[in-house]
Amino acid sequence: MVMKYYMAILALLLLTACQGKEAAVMEDSKEIFIPLAKREYFTVEDLFSEYHYVQLETNEQCLLDDCDGLRRILVDDEGKIYIGALHKVFVFHPDGRLDWVLDRRGDGPESYNHLWVFQVWKNGDITVLQPHGNQLTTYSKTGKFISKYRYEELELVDLACLGDSLMLLRESRGVRDKYRFYVADRYTGELKGHYWHLQEKQRLTYWMRSFLYSYEGKLLYHDYQMNEVYELYRDTAIMRYHINVDNRVPPVDYWLQQDLTAEQIFDDYDRKGYIGHIPYYVESDSLIFLRFEGGQKELRAYATIDKKTRATRLMKRLIFDDRFNWEPEVVFSLRDGWCVIPLYPDKVLTNPLFAARFPGLNEESNPVLFIGKLK
Repeated sequence: MVMKYYMAILALLLLTACQGKEAAVMEDSKEIFIPLAKREYFTVEDLFSEYHYVQLETNEQCLLDDCDGLRRILVDDEGKIYIGALHKVFVFHPDGRLDWVLDRRGDGPESYNHLWVFQVWKNGDITVLQPHGNQLTTYSKTGKFISKYRYEELELVDLACLGDSLMLLRESRGVRDKYRFYVADRYTGELKGHYWHLQEKQRLTYWMRSFLYSYEGKLLYHDYQMNEVYELYRDTAIMRYHINVDNRVPPVDYWLQQDLTAEQIFDDYDRKGYIGHIPYYVESDSLIFLRFEGGQKELRAYATIDKKTRATRLMKRLIFDDRFNWEPEVVFSLRDGWCVIPLYPDKVLTNPLFAARFPGLNEESNPVLFIGKLK
């Protein structure tokens, strides 16, 4: 009888240990599986704990380009909005009124030729990345020239702030025997380190909008031709998640195939129904909101992931206030669950009730910005 009692206790302990282990595996697993399922209409209340709209001022000084021309949108701690477009940085007050425009395009020693992306430092300084010439030019929050550094040996496509004094620079993947990330001193331009060796030259490169997203003080990296989300540090990258959409992930080194032309690889990618791009990504304490893309149009969708249960949902359209609904063309990541979705006038005006929220809005107006924080 005593033996049966101890056996029962042992069985209970083993069961408890196994259940704990299963929970730990679920919690710590780096793979997130997203099945292709029926798409649903999401409301902004489904996704966001708080949100607001900003109607941007429109005049000759700040007439923005269309969605494809917007390079990056950032919001600082004071709520000021920075938009990179038309090789300028437009700075708006939190209520949408224009503050000032950084426009130093030219060939002079204090100018830049092109603006690919930019970053805003905590003190308000703005650093512009010019990809042709691999040049970083920094200006004060009033537009005064501060510094210019050239990295002729690199092919830079992005940058981020590492604290207050270091920059993380991202190299193009179309190079060989370089590194994907370089660390540079913000004040001297000196390269301080590098990591992620690029042993093979990736023949297929695509200059898409890229967003190094900040969450809990970590820089998160996701990209074209990549199913992973990485945490970036000063000297290393650690995989945070592997996004497996319906077991359609391309094989390892798929994009590095040397025996196929670019057209053959893209045709094969389309034909086999692979899903290998994560262009937009936002994460909060409880939710992940991302977009995945395959070669076929029907294999592109926004998805949400519950971080606790790993339950997923696919979005058909997002329903804003007054029943205005739309599938966003782009989601600009901010930090810690915040993001910006530009709402373009031609879309907004299809719903007169929603459009009435924005006096004077017409088809020539700047976009309305939806700024929200994920639940």
